[in-house]
Amino acid sequence: MNSDLTLDLTADNARPYFLWSEEMTLGQLKRILAGGQGEYLRWVYSGRILREARIGDVWHFFTPDWVAQNWSKVSPHLGRKRSFWEHCLRVWRKHGRLE
Repeated sequence: MNSDLTLDLTADNARPYFLWSEEMTLGQLKRILAGGQGEYLRWVYSGRILREARIGDVWHFFTPDWVAQNWSKVSPHLGRKRSFWEHCLRVWRKHGRLE
């Protein structure tokens, strides 16, 4: 595997920059997010994306509705970014951006 980090989130064989501490390709990450490695890892890596990826890149994987619907499962994995995402949810709700 190419261990160089990339900003390119279209190449499944590339290693996304937000997985800086792991040797994992985008393709492997997508399988985990689809539940292919179990629910626990799905939420851990969902949290990793919300915590480490640039906000514009988060939307390659999730929608605001997805964040709101899965909040109870993903929020324990957000660390220092939890309050940021709580703020986003409040604002989205206030402005009718969530279903």
